[in-house]
Amino acid sequence: MIEIKEIKEEHDWHPEGILAQVPFQQAFWYGEMQSKREREVRRFEMILEGEVRMCVQFVAYPLISGKKYWYAAYGPIIKNADVHLLKCIEKECRALLAAPDVVFVRLDFSPPISLEFLSDAKKIFHKASNASSSGSYFQPRSEWYTDISGSAEEILAAMHQKTRYSVRYAEKKGVKAEVISGSDLLSHLPAFLDIMKDTAKRNGFSLHDDGYYKCFFEAVAERGNGFIVAAMHGEDLLASHCIAIEGAVAHYVFGASSDKHKELCAPYLAHYMGMLEAKKRGALEYNFGGISEEGAVPHFEGITAFKKKFGGHAFLHGGYFDIVVQPFWYYLYVLRKFLKSFV
Repeated sequence: MIEIKEIKEEHDWHPEGILAQVPFQQAFWYGEMQSKREREVRRFEMILEGEVRMCVQFVAYPLISGKKYWYAAYGPIIKNADVHLLKCIEKECRALLAAPDVVFVRLDFSPPISLEFLSDAKKIFHKASNASSSGSYFQPRSEWYTDISGSAEEILAAMHQKTRYSVRYAEKKGVKAEVISGSDLLSHLPAFLDIMKDTAKRNGFSLHDDGYYKCFFEAVAERGNGFIVAAMHGEDLLASHCIAIEGAVAHYVFGASSDKHKELCAPYLAHYMGMLEAKKRGALEYNFGGISEEGAVPHFEGITAFKKKFGGHAFLHGGYFDIVVQPFWYYLYVLRKFLKSFV
């Protein structure tokens, strides 16, 4: 027996009952943040034989000609995946979300579908191409996690020797790392956006629109689950890192650094101070965010090498699976993304 519940209120949303560490993209507050940006958000819970086996939060994103797609970032959150569950998810998502303006539904399972059922998943869903998965809306396939459960000295000791030196060097040269939270977050937003745009241009990655960052800052300020670490040298902002805490994980969601005084190693100090502040707030792990494993994203190789200097391990996500609602529009979207990858 299958039962589907659409969840409207936060007190009814419990993905942590399935997965201990829920990605913040599947947290209720993240959906509310997207709603404030006037995006459609829908949440569902699937019960099979009296047991909750799936929780999923979808956000709708626009396409050309008034079309859209639904995307569950690091969702659905599933328990004991098997062929029956996957077939139920495909059937119910199609029934609940397919509409004249919907081109496809994109799933990003947490935890990833095991190798045992991967071939079945490829028959039930459409495996998304790499080209169709690029862009600022989609989440990275690999992230870098560092343990921050130990003391400040133990956190520092886990880093590469040169990284420890860089942290201390920044302090010695007068770089000050300030933690900004609460209502003060919004006052820091203009400076953050300026340095963020410079960083994106320098490293070749795409950004959200300014409104996204504003809504994100407002959400974590209101909830009290996030902060900024601003590394300053005199009046110069050299690095600005936005951290959001969900459960026992501190997520480095956005980060930027200046071209000024790169020799002062400000980002190293900003990360270290971010780890200490996150630990103080109850986090046990620090998620540096996306990395490029085995050169999968060439322009991320420098960023990847930087993150790995802090010690830790890779956290691998699975591939995207799509439920194609309108084949013509779907393959037009895929073709457009493929051609854009060469520009």
